[in-house]
Amino acid sequence: MKFRANLLKLIFPMFCLIVLLSGKAAATPVLLKEVGLSSGLYVGSLSLPIASSPQNYFAGLQKLQIDNSATVLGFCIDPFQWAPTSNVSYDVNSNFNAYFGADAADVSKLYSLFYNSTLGNNLNAAGFQLALWELIADGNKNLAADLVRTSSATDATIKAKAQSMLDALSGSAGGDQFSYKLYTSSTNQDYLVVKQVPEPAGFALLGIALVAGVLVSRRRA
Repeated sequence: MKFRANLLKLIFPMFCLIVLLSGKAAATPVLLKEVGLSSGLYVGSLSLPIASSPQNYFAGLQKLQIDNSATVLGFCIDPFQWAPTSNVSYDVNSNFNAYFGADAADVSKLYSLFYNSTLGNNLNAAGFQLALWELIADGNKNLAADLVRTSSATDATIKAKAQSMLDALSGSAGGDQFSYKLYTSSTNQDYLVVKQVPEPAGFALLGIALVAGVLVSRRRA
């Protein structure tokens, strides 16, 4: 019992440190630019509030370079502005609920259900982006009308995939959970970059591994 109590005393501070580090906000501002496209497809024809007429937009994950160094993947959460192809100053925060407001629950559910399926899958990534734009700009979960609007010229498979994702939001959320990082700009489109949050059992195993490492080091000392 005494050993277990001491073990818990060691694990708890480590667990708190991990949580604090995982939620720590990135330094702001940063320089950001789009440097390529990851999984996704061109939609053929789509109406977005950024333009007065339908365009053949790329829908999917975009490769973003941060401070001319690290490259991350993110979805556009701002169908009102264009992507930056050269460095632009961006603010970084994790105020997910404040940013999305009434749509936060649906956006979070969309990620929990489908985000992992978009990695390396062009159709899923394209459908996910359309569904995300719909939630942000319209919120009615209907791609046939309003600001984000498909037409007969829109790729039918992408349209069907996006609508199926929107329809699924009436059910339960998925099992995947994420931490969110928002990159926002007043002159260019905003992005959402996510990182999967390990299940509590994963944190416990990590804590035990750290404690085991400490004990081994003490024995060798």
